[in-house]
Amino acid sequence: MKLLLDTHIWLWSVLEPEKLSERVASELESTESELWLSPISIWELLILVEKGRVALDRPPANQGWCSLCQAATSLSPDSNRRSRIA
Repeated sequence: MKLLLDTHIWLWSVLEPEKLSERVASELESTESELWLSPISIWELLILVEKGRVALDRPPANQGWCSLCQAATSLSPDSNRRSRIA
């Protein structure tokens, strides 16, 4: 199943997985799930960092810039302007 993660689900899955319902956590962990992330989620993350609501462990300019984004390091854009998390 293809899952387009909304920003808060993506952030919770990495930062606070205990906030996810059992069903959502199960779907995210399933080998049958294809996880997708919108580039706007990266922008929203940077806004949250700017406002001090999320802290990153490295400056965004660094390659592999934070543990939060490591799950998305293999992003590849598709024709619908979404990216698949490999």
